[in-house]
Amino acid sequence: MPCQYDIFHEQKFVLIRLWGKIQINDILDMHKLYAANPVAERDYVEFADLGDVLEIDLNFSQIGAIITSREKIVSPDHAPNRAAIYAPTDVCYGMARMYQSIGDGRISTEIQVFATDLECLRYLNREEQTMAELRKSLFGA
Repeated sequence: MPCQYDIFHEQKFVLIRLWGKIQINDILDMHKLYAANPVAERDYVEFADLGDVLEIDLNFSQIGAIITSREKIVSPDHAPNRAAIYAPTDVCYGMARMYQSIGDGRISTEIQVFATDLECLRYLNREEQTMAELRKSLFGA
């Protein structure tokens, strides 16, 4: 599965990392894992890092299905209240914006999409770090 999530309680941070080729079942499986261990809280921030995604095999209806899955599986009580999606390529940015627009009003997390690391880091209140430093501090990559 070319995606994973980690929860950093001390930092109140949920990291979602995607890489390689992304397909719908990868994301739906990740939602199921998250739902089985719902330990994030509303005051956490979610950071989805699409910086290592090479290919996206998703269409509009599949992105809608991902939103529906999140609606059904992830309790609003355990969904971070805001999320930053770092999508540095045109394809990732377009997919992330589609996710944002479909999810707006349907899920309890406010989603923002960023093409540049500086904007994303500012939103995450981490402007003292570079994206490489943030990634290394969170998952050692």
